[in-house]
Amino acid sequence: AHSTEVPAQPATLANLRAGFAELAQRAKEGDRVFIYYSGHGARVEFARQDGRRFHREALVPIDFDVGPAETLLYDHELDQLLGDITARTRSVTVVLDCCHAAGVMRDPGLKLTSRFLATHADLGLSEPVCDRETGEPPGDGVVRTIDDCQVVAACLHHELACEGPGDDGKTHGLLTRAFTRSLEPIPDTELSSVPWSRIWQAMRGNVALRNPHQHLWMAGNAGRSVLGGQPNDGDDGNPGVSVRRNGDAYEIDAGTLASVTKSAVIAVYG
Repeated sequence: AHSTEVPAQPATLANLRAGFAELAQRAKEGDRVFIYYSGHGARVEFARQDGRRFHREALVPIDFDVGPAETLLYDHELDQLLGDITARTRSVTVVLDCCHAAGVMRDPGLKLTSRFLATHADLGLSEPVCDRETGEPPGDGVVRTIDDCQVVAACLHHELACEGPGDDGKTHGLLTRAFTRSLEPIPDTELSSVPWSRIWQAMRGNVALRNPHQHLWMAGNAGRSVLGGQPNDGDDGNPGVSVRRNGDAYEIDAGTLASVTKSAVIAVYG
């Protein structure tokens, strides 16, 4: 038993950075780190000096428009912040319920200006933003470079994440609604060990039913525990789909999204 009180702070860029830094400082081997972001995400066009253009995805802090230019938490900085945490513990899971999430990151409808690529000093980073040899941005969003971090995204990098009313009458992102609904029937005693495979296909179907243009995405192993479990490196790395008994029949959380069609033959072994 422990207190469930969480001190509230506005999600400013400074507070977001401080929160990640504190996790990196406090975390130790064996600790579970579960980060859940539900908010705005943006996709910004950058221009190089040679005229070439590319996009970066970012989280949108509450104070993004306070200064003369937009202040965002870009994918490469989030990548570095998460890397500092995974260096302390491998049990790290990040859930992003926002627009452009698979690239890192709910579209606030911002008219963000395109800009020239900032230097690493401008962004407050210790390493260059671009590869020293090729001049290209490192990776393609956070999910490409953090080895021990499970990332669950509300949509692909070019998609928008929708919202809708939940069972409690409040508005939630479709990912958040599907996530909480999938966990509700699971006993509290099993929550620390339930794997993503037990709820993932049901979550995908729940979101696709409400918005066919939004596709959930996950980087990591479906056999890993939902609430910040250790990476799953064993032979059970592909645990399949959730199957449960319902009277004399079976319910299987899979369908065409999991390539299981009406003509499929399924065997259930004890």
